[in-house]
Amino acid sequence: MVDLTPMEFDILLLLARRPGQVFTARQIYEAVAADSFDAGWTGISSMVYKLRRKLGSDIIETVRGHGYRFTPE
Repeated sequence: MVDLTPMEFDILLLLARRPGQVFTARQIYEAVAADSFDAGWTGISSMVYKLRRKLGSDIIETVRGHGYRFTPE
């Protein structure tokens, strides 16, 4: 069991529903946090970093210059 914040869970769910698809930080923000006052879209990289620390570094891949994608084992 992994303890995730609601936003971390929403990001993981978004990525996991479309494994292999690359999402930009802005797309992730607009899908999961646009109504939140807690973070701007530039804070998504911080959330992804926290997810990697909790789930393992290989589960979310950074596609340099494009965004992030879920890479299941």
